Amino acid sequence: MKRLSTLLSFSLLIFVALTLVSCDPAVRIAKKLEGNWDVTSYTEDGVEFMTVDINTFKIEFEEYADDEGDFSWTLIDTGGASIILDGTYEMKKDGDEMDITFKSGALNGTSSTLDVDLNEDELGLSGNINGFLIKIEADRD
Repeated sequence: MKRLSTLLSFSLLIFVALTLVSCDPAVRIAKKLEGNWDVTSYTEDGVEFMTVDINTFKIEFEEYADDEGDFSWTLIDTGGASIILDGTYEMKKDGDEMDITFKSGALNGTSSTLDVDLNEDELGLSGNINGFLIKIEADRD
């Protein structure tokens, strides 16, 4: 009986390992993105906006399921006004790009593809949004 239990445990371990290894790279990256991020740098066309025009910038990526997830960008300018931009995102095949579509605010209906650079607790996003070349650097909250 003990041998059967060990065999079942070993089989389960192999199954879980194979499932994790075979997971789509885009889904793996999306799962790592989930959570809250504090933006440390935000540039448009090479001009830094953090602490100049933007006091606080937070990004939240919600659970990624069925090849799509929701995101929220919350910006507080140096005058204290809040701007909230919500939308959806889809990871591209290799997980190094995402398609985003804004569903609220001044960018409502705008879609863009952003490059994704994720290194554990550091995130980089870059691309063209509404004619501006943006670059975002953030740390996990």
